[in-house]
Amino acid sequence: MIDQAIDRLVAAYTTAGLPPIRPPGASVDAVIAQVNATIHPLRLPEQLVAFWRRVDPASLTVAPHPTPTTPELALNTWVTHRDDFPGMTPQLLFPVCYERHSFLFVELDAPGQTGGACLEWAFAGSAFTLVAADLAAYLDLMAAMIELGEVREHRTLGRVHHEFDPDGRWPEYQEALLARALPLPGLGDRVVLDEDVRLWPPHWLAADGVTAQDRYPQGATATVGTLLLAAGKGAEASGTIQARVVSLVGSGDGARITVDDGTGTLDVWCPAAVCRFGPVIRRAFELDVRVRPFPSAPPELDDTHARLVRDALEHDLGGAQEAVVETYRLAFETPAAAEATAIRPLD
Repeated sequence: MIDQAIDRLVAAYTTAGLPPIRPPGASVDAVIAQVNATIHPLRLPEQLVAFWRRVDPASLTVAPHPTPTTPELALNTWVTHRDDFPGMTPQLLFPVCYERHSFLFVELDAPGQTGGACLEWAFAGSAFTLVAADLAAYLDLMAAMIELGEVREHRTLGRVHHEFDPDGRWPEYQEALLARALPLPGLGDRVVLDEDVRLWPPHWLAADGVTAQDRYPQGATATVGTLLLAAGKGAEASGTIQARVVSLVGSGDGARITVDDGTGTLDVWCPAAVCRFGPVIRRAFELDVRVRPFPSAPPELDDTHARLVRDALEHDLGGAQEAVVETYRLAFETPAAAEATAIRPLD
């Protein structure tokens, strides 16, 4: 099916007089091997491997948004999502197209589960939307659109640009084709999947290594007050607390938060590796924490933030920049009173 779709797409490009689709470079097999080694025990679907072995994605210049990306960039993006933003996208979703913050993912194969479904996503705040049963269906529909003349030529300053789907029919055709393919393994009839990691399909969570112990509260063993009291005597204190996030400053390395459970407030550093389910401002979480001896109070970020806002409004760029630097120093260059080793949602 994938070879037929590629053949049809190449022929459609040629018939329409579009810039030709090129074959990949000589290193494509080495890149595919590197991708499979990196994502193991997950694996690239056979259709994606066949596509990369026949087509240089950069040569698909007339295509729907987002446009295809190279295998190298796709792998770098997948690794970044996995390592720096756990819980933002499932490890089972591999980017094959990227443009202006929008992605097309293909589900990877997992042990005991065949992937292949194509889903779109546009960073935090958007859902994962199923758009095609597999890559062959996606490419075949693209070819059909070109055959139907759904391409418009533009000439600007002597240069030619081809616009795919100028009348906006692509989503309608996708929806009609997908309806005939449902249900899909692991996804059923679901077309829109919430980005909230708590609501991901079970096979997405399993591929991320998420267990029930990671996902559901285990019960508090301490309060903020008791941990601060114990650590205040000079020994490290650890336990599980249930508290609400009342302040948060984040970076690619993690989040510095203040939590409150009614018995006190605790300054907590949350490394990126434990941030799959949170933290999120004003939401309640269960946290496994270690509190260092003689813990300090949370950093006073409100004053520097107020200064930043004031200086920015008064067009004092120098003062605003100083406030940004001070905020960063307080948030990320001073030791937190505690560190979270696990975070589980409560609401």
